[in-house]
Amino acid sequence: MASVYKAFLSYSHAADGKLAPALQRGLQRLGKPWYRRPIVRVFRDETSLSANPSLWSSIELALGQCEYFLLMASAESARSPWVRREVAWWIEHRSIDHLLIVVTDGEIVWDQAAQDFDWPRTTCLPPELHGRQHEEPLYVDLRWAKNSSDLSLQNLKFRGAVLTLAAPLHGQSMDDLDSEDIRQQRRLKFVAAGASVAVVAMAVAAVWGLLNAKQQARYAGEQAKFAESRSMAAKSLEILEQKGDIDKAILLGVLAWRLSPTEEAVNSLRKIEGASWDVARILGQHSVEQIDAMTFSPAASDAVLLATGGADGSIILWRIPDGTAASSPVASEQSRIHEMRFSGDGLHLLARGYVKLPEEDNRESIIVHDLRSRTNKPVAAEFLKRGNWNTDQNTPLSPDGRLVAFCSTNVIAVWDMNEDRVREKHVSASGFLWGINFIGNTRLAFILATDSYPVRFSAGIWNLDTDTIRVGPSVPGPGADYLNTSAAISSDGSRFVVWGHNGGHIDGFYTILKDLSLQPVPIPGLDSVRNDIRFHFTFDAEGKRVVAGGWGKILVWDLVQQRLLKEVKIASMVADPSAAMSPNGRWLATEEGGKIVAWDLNNLDSKAPGKTIDSACGFSGNRAQECIRRLCEKVSPSIAEKDLSDVLSSSEYKALKQKALAEPCGHS
Repeated sequence: MASVYKAFLSYSHAADGKLAPALQRGLQRLGKPWYRRPIVRVFRDETSLSANPSLWSSIELALGQCEYFLLMASAESARSPWVRREVAWWIEHRSIDHLLIVVTDGEIVWDQAAQDFDWPRTTCLPPELHGRQHEEPLYVDLRWAKNSSDLSLQNLKFRGAVLTLAAPLHGQSMDDLDSEDIRQQRRLKFVAAGASVAVVAMAVAAVWGLLNAKQQARYAGEQAKFAESRSMAAKSLEILEQKGDIDKAILLGVLAWRLSPTEEAVNSLRKIEGASWDVARILGQHSVEQIDAMTFSPAASDAVLLATGGADGSIILWRIPDGTAASSPVASEQSRIHEMRFSGDGLHLLARGYVKLPEEDNRESIIVHDLRSRTNKPVAAEFLKRGNWNTDQNTPLSPDGRLVAFCSTNVIAVWDMNEDRVREKHVSASGFLWGINFIGNTRLAFILATDSYPVRFSAGIWNLDTDTIRVGPSVPGPGADYLNTSAAISSDGSRFVVWGHNGGHIDGFYTILKDLSLQPVPIPGLDSVRNDIRFHFTFDAEGKRVVAGGWGKILVWDLVQQRLLKEVKIASMVADPSAAMSPNGRWLATEEGGKIVAWDLNNLDSKAPGKTIDSACGFSGNRAQECIRRLCEKVSPSIAEKDLSDVLSSSEYKALKQKALAEPCGHS
């Protein structure tokens, strides 16, 4: 077969992805007249192979069309199965004398006595060369080139290496080849100088005409900029009025003003300033000084995520304890978030809040957010309109994020997100459900209280696979009616708390045994704080620790040690302050005045205060303009301080406009 290529370049992409193209260019340009195609063609996979389902067959065909084999020897290539296969083919079908070695890293040592490479000390050659060389080969050492930024023929050291390899390919001595290349370069410079003189002469002749045409084009361009600015501003206002993607509206408004500060563009920016709650969401802060809900994501390590829901409907994920935003805020259709829950896999987030509907009052809704795809799905909206479903404290999410449960007086309902259907189960003909939670993906635990006096409690399980209900024996309550009742069950099903308030009669914590029997958990000193407790109970994953919201304070108990572990006072004295505890029981998060505080419950002896995170974004004075500038920087830092016409070409401007229409600014 005739040789199509002078050499086949075999190398490791990981080790020599930068050096191999430079070596190929040097070999093909050396001694080549500027007006001709390369005399020496070098095969390299990335420039010579086309898309082909039979990769090795294509490489084998190329090997058969090559006269020389250039091995770029390195520790990576010595281990590469592709390089080893190429070397093996060459040894079997071609002469070893036409195999040239270029060392790029590692060591190569010749054993004169064995007439072979010293293989224990040689680290850059594939084992296929073992016993194949009977004389010490002359190899080119390019190990120095790893750290060189100049890999061109103007670099004398690199030029010398290329000459060494090119000489046998051209069939010339290095001196002759070098002299011929120098002659070609001189000829090129002479031709280029003559062309430059001709170009200058034509340019001078054309300048006068261009000046006049440019003046007219400038006027037309200004008019086009005015029209484009007005068009983009109109699009921005349209998005704002339709409550569309605020990110896109802001970017279009900023681009319109940068392009030309028309009246329409200025009006667009003023409208954007008015949408301060949405700007806050994009920037990763809440726009009001209150967080109504917070919850931790499950995590195997101490690095956990905290989700916070503001009164403005924004949901933000924070890294705890360092206090930085973990990602862009979650877009929510709700105007106020009351409760949030993560799925056990941490990939879904349930939010309970209000949705403002046209010609209707605010209506409570439940939405499940998929944190991977950044999509959300309302939970059984039409079904929830029917019946008296108690979603206030009974909206658990299954660990896989597929099922949502809620209950009425004595009926539990489960909504399947994948199938968009609801299953209902009557738990008891009498009594009240005071708490439900998923135990795994197929079981629902619940607490049932009698509707007779005195109140008695029992624990139960609904097995969703078998559709069966099992209820354990009941235990007596404290002998009082229950008002403003709150209940919670740990996610492993080992503990529950029921808390009611009526004239000071309060119930407490229980252990749920395997037979669903209930065993009270005595807590020393509980009487001193029981009247402060209101609602908001959260267990850790194993039911060992529990946090409760009280009147102007947050309380944390260790149910194993049976003691009050932590008390955090809230200066604002709100009735039910926001608080959450991480599933591993280590981190407590509290909130006051727009600031989140993360407490390490494993380091209570330390006098250091909790880690404070400022989550609120105020919008007074020029703050909104500063926020818009920051959004603009996310798209292109170059346009933050300069006019678009100064820094962008026509094609760049069109590309940026397309980006504005296709991608939200806050996610760039």
